[in-house]
Order: sequence, then C-alpha cells, then structure tokens
Amino acid sequence: SSPYMATFNEDDEAPYVLGYNEETNECEYLYAVKTTNVWEPNTTKGFTHEMVQMAKLILDYDGVYFKRANIYYATPTLQMLFGDLFVTPQMTNFVCNTVLNTACSEALGGPVEDCEARLDALPPAEGENLYVDGNSLGCRILHASFAATNPVNHCPHVALNATADPLGLFKCQSGGEYQVEDLFTEFDLEFFKQVAERNGIDGDQGFKMISRTPMN
Repeated sequence: SSPYMATFNEDDEAPYVLGYNEETNECEYLYAVKTTNVWEPNTTKGFTHEMVQMAKLILDYDGVYFKRANIYYATPTLQMLFGDLFVTPQMTNFVCNTVLNTACSEALGGPVEDCEARLDALPPAEGENLYVDGNSLGCRILHASFAATNPVNHCPHVALNATADPLGLFKCQSGGEYQVEDLFTEFDLEFFKQVAERNGIDGDQGFKMISRTPMN
C-alpha cells in the first residue's frame, strides 16, 4: 500500500508489442493503463481523478528479464501531481518524518538539520518537462514511500545532502538528462493519446479531474 494513495483502480489496460531489435537482441513493449485514483488526504490534497500512464519495457531476449522501463506521463499530469496535489504541509512532514526516523538516521549517519525548511526551499519538479529525478521535492516524495519500508537502500535517495546508496549511486541530486523524444517515439506518444481519448481523457492533458475535495 502507498502512504499517498487511498484507492487505486485499473479501468483499462493496453499492451502493445513493438517488436524485436536484432542489433541489441531486445524486445520492446508498450503498456498503457487508465486508472481512477483517490489520493490520501493525510499526505496529499486528496484529489480524485482519472489518469493515463505508459511504460515502455525493454526485454533482454537472452536473459528474459526487463532491463529497462521508461515511464511516461503527460506534462500537465506531472504539473497536477507535483505542482498541486503533493504540495502540502503534511507531505513535507511525512518526508521529514521518514528522513528523521531511527532507521533513516542510522542509514544517513545521523539526523538531518532543518529538514522542513530545506525541503520547502526545493522546487516541486525541475524544468519545463517537470523532471523529478533531480534535486527536487518531487524526487524525495517518490523515494520517501520506498524508504519507509526499505531504509537501507532508499534513505540515501531522500537525503538532503548527496549520499551514496549501497550500490554507490546518488539519486535526487541531479537529473533532466533525457528529453521525452530520447525515450519515446512519435508512435509511442500517439499510442498514449489513443488510449487516453478512448477513455474520454484529453490525450495532451493525460488526466481528468473528478473532484478536488477529499473523500471522507
């Protein structure tokens, strides 16, 4: 379960096989899904909306495992999520409580000073494409939900100072390396729009608001 989501329903799914790449020995798939999301008012603003999200999955044909998954949301959807829905005092409090709890303090080598003020000073997301893989509040919101149950691996990602995880990786420090067109083709994006529009959602928006009032 997610500390951010009250209920989540998959209403429509659309898998599509793109094909096999002989040069890389990889198979590529698209998987788009339309969901109805009711968000948790204890951490978010508690909106209810419908949304489409898409994954481009890259399968290693020899090892038969997914070596990469590129996730796509329409930019207005990211603006709604990280620029509105998640921007609450209770969300900042949740992330800081995660960073300051005993497990994260041990993983980070001690407590974090002025957590809420430092989080509030960060942008919700970065750039016109609203990246949430860099030094932003959005990146820490994503990783805080994982850190709550897996502190050793994910607390370093929530850290406000650059901290390597057990694999030696630094996350939530720099991002925005890729453009949408680096990861998705025109065909991929048109497929996303078709799935959205067959569900009554504007393909450029990627979501449809049902209610901004939290459900009881």
